[in-house]
Amino acid sequence: MPHDHDDNTRKNRCQEEFVGQTHNTREVVKIPPVLIKDLIEMGEDGYVEYQGPNHGEMNWLEKRPRGGQGKKTPKNPDKQQNDLRRAMKRLKGLVRTNFGRHYSFERQAHLTLTYQGVMHCRETLEKDLKAFIRLLRKYHPDHEFAYIAVMEPHGHGGWHIHMLLKSNLPLWHGNGVVGLSYEKTRELWRKAIKRGGAVRHSRLPEDREDLGTYFTAYFSTIIPDEVEASGDREAMRVASKAAVKGSRLKFYPSGFKFYRCSRNIQRPVKTKEPIAGLLTGYEAKITGSFGINVDDGRKQTVQTHEIYKKP
Repeated sequence: MPHDHDDNTRKNRCQEEFVGQTHNTREVVKIPPVLIKDLIEMGEDGYVEYQGPNHGEMNWLEKRPRGGQGKKTPKNPDKQQNDLRRAMKRLKGLVRTNFGRHYSFERQAHLTLTYQGVMHCRETLEKDLKAFIRLLRKYHPDHEFAYIAVMEPHGHGGWHIHMLLKSNLPLWHGNGVVGLSYEKTRELWRKAIKRGGAVRHSRLPEDREDLGTYFTAYFSTIIPDEVEASGDREAMRVASKAAVKGSRLKFYPSGFKFYRCSRNIQRPVKTKEPIAGLLTGYEAKITGSFGINVDDGRKQTVQTHEIYKKP
């Protein structure tokens, strides 16, 4: 149990002045984090979400916020961008949990599904995705597919789909194994959309330790269309590094859920555990520390976010 002076030290360290507060509002501001070693000394617990065997996310809250306090602020461009970044963060956890080195790379693939011409209609996009998945499962009844599909926009308003796909059976030809056929997959996609379209069928990069970060950076950053269409992974890597991170987020419409998951995709589950125990075998880095005013300035909560990675 932490001593009284430890509690006082924590409260003093966590205090932050909130400026321009009005009654019955909720405001979030970035503040200096509490050091992990201090949290361990105070015997604090964290809410950890394991994302596969090598990654996870831990939240620490000084005081749990009470529901129903404060009022929602209207949508604005900054809030929309923050909502999208949080959605990308959730997507990163799903990718980490379900794809990567802890599964056989022969049973994982990255499909890019594109249209001939420009696809503007989001409703048609979603219907086409469902139709393609039905056809894929119908033609490959022995495969138990699991997928994460990401609808990605271009600056001109057109859309295409990225699908991270895995199966209980190999998806690639080799050593007498018959995997997915590129020609058949393209045929199924064109049948689903009832128009011309193309499919790029590529392996997941085995040299990337963190596929969650790799793909969410890919989905949220503008890469020139001609580079992306080439399928040249090295060219895409160079273009992605040169681009402004998050630059594609401005093309995502407000309120649109841009990714879909099959029911058999595993969702990360948060559990409450002592922080000292969480750090066993893990490294940690602070990704954000925030103060939250939940009433009239008299109450506040400090929340720190940690990412854990096995060394």
